[in-house]
Amino acid sequence: MTAIVHIPKIKRNEFFFFISYGFYLIFFILYSSLFSIYLVGMPKRIIVSTCIVLLTFNELINSRESFKSILCALLFAFLAVISFLRGSMDACIFIFVYCARNIEFKKIAIFTIAIDILVFGFVILSAYFGIIDNYVFAVEIGRIRYSLGFRYVLYPQVLLFNITALTIYINKNNISWLMIIFLAMLNYLVFSQTNARLAFYMACLLILGIVVLKLSPKILEHHLGICRFMTLSYFISCAVSFIATLCYNPSSKFFSNLNSILGSRLSMGQASLIEHGISLFGKDILWVGMGLTEYGERIMQYTGYVDNLYIMMLQKYGIVLFLMYLIIQTLGVVTAFRKGDYLLLVILTILAFYNMIDNLAFHLYNNAFWFAISSLILSRQRNTTSSPDFRDDND
Repeated sequence: MTAIVHIPKIKRNEFFFFISYGFYLIFFILYSSLFSIYLVGMPKRIIVSTCIVLLTFNELINSRESFKSILCALLFAFLAVISFLRGSMDACIFIFVYCARNIEFKKIAIFTIAIDILVFGFVILSAYFGIIDNYVFAVEIGRIRYSLGFRYVLYPQVLLFNITALTIYINKNNISWLMIIFLAMLNYLVFSQTNARLAFYMACLLILGIVVLKLSPKILEHHLGICRFMTLSYFISCAVSFIATLCYNPSSKFFSNLNSILGSRLSMGQASLIEHGISLFGKDILWVGMGLTEYGERIMQYTGYVDNLYIMMLQKYGIVLFLMYLIIQTLGVVTAFRKGDYLLLVILTILAFYNMIDNLAFHLYNNAFWFAISSLILSRQRNTTSSPDFRDDND
């Protein structure tokens, strides 16, 4: 339990990074809630600009980089520019990922958990006490969904998954059964209010995975074929996404049922690909979903939304950034496997397949495991995520 509340000492050369990251987390989690009505417009730009300035300053005063590192910096700057030109504030992701390359991931994870819990709890309590609305979404008869103060019911469930995954990862085989039960109950409690099934099932899968790994610590070491399959998870999930979407035929009973199970994701993805197509550097596309606007108003003219992260990235950010994303994520998964970090391998694989049904894991405030990949593939240090995770106590 101490791993949740104890924040390790921050070094002087990390200070501005954590200040910037703290601002980013607090702001964007609040922005995903109904507090967004106070944060629209200029405050958003001020926060993003402040974060970039702090990160740049931190790099300038601590930079002792090789030519290879400079090339990596230019690459990530290029990705950030493409993202920014597409009107997305997620340009910060690539800058944060690069600037965190030499910071121990466990330190970032603990910092993230602390901030996430505080802001997550603050938003829910604010909704409970009537400071902001606890908006009710009645999607179908008998399915009432509460937003818990957020702009859409999926947001709190995905944020809780991030907290759950980070808590499990930093504790690894030392996690207690009591903590596992607590995380399971907390996820179910939020699910009972939001009815966000897909994000809840993802958390259940991870919790089941940690139970299996705790009971059989070397199960993945004895089944390396499964691990090798997992290293291809991003390419596999991407390929399946496009094949299923392009082959979707409403007259086919199989595809019609599958589309219904997936909440019309196949039909909406196919319609978007036909309407907008793809390009090298993406397009400004306005997708209108079912949540609330930044001003807390219900969107009445729902025109379709692309939930699939791979299709969304290919259309909005273009082929170049999309391919770089796949390569970076796959390098992270492969490196986790080579270093024997099987728990990280499991988490990244779950995220890869979850991307097929939702795009929220692209955002840094919903997915701190961007930093784990940064530590694995960019760090000057040998193994900055942590030591290999599951070992028998007698080893």
